[in-house]
Amino acid sequence: TYDMHLLSGDNDAERDSLSGIFSEETSLNFNQLPEQKTNYIATLQAKGQKVMMLGDGLNDANAFEKSNVGVAIIENENNFLPACDVIMQAGCLYNLPDILAYIKKSKAILAITFGVSIIYNLIGLSFAMKGLLTPVNAAILMPISTVSVVGLSYILSRYFANKHNLKT
Repeated sequence: TYDMHLLSGDNDAERDSLSGIFSEETSLNFNQLPEQKTNYIATLQAKGQKVMMLGDGLNDANAFEKSNVGVAIIENENNFLPACDVIMQAGCLYNLPDILAYIKKSKAILAITFGVSIIYNLIGLSFAMKGLLTPVNAAILMPISTVSVVGLSYILSRYFANKHNLKT
């Protein structure tokens, strides 16, 4: 679960319509200056929370930088984009829950491929210590192990992306 907070530089004229979109627990903050957004994020982080900031890129550069993950929502590719971690088309915002689930799966992919790499290296080291692995064989096996680990990562990434209906 995620806690949601709305930090908008706009006035609260849209409060009623936005209240219908967000849950009652969501903190709706309007008339926020860029510095106030950044300070709000810092306050959440001081409480031990990880913060993902979604913004349109305008006046959000400091908030993107302060957040753990900055996501710029753009209408078209010609928009000005400050430094952020993710750039997302506004029309794809509905995919955000799937993207977050995919990111969690990506951690598992990283762990699996790291584990396979360690196994490769332990097997290679044991053969080398026994004198059964010549330098030529090691030179041949090293790129093969690299390609297989990268290939496994690619296959698992595609599998989970397709499972979450994400374009790759």
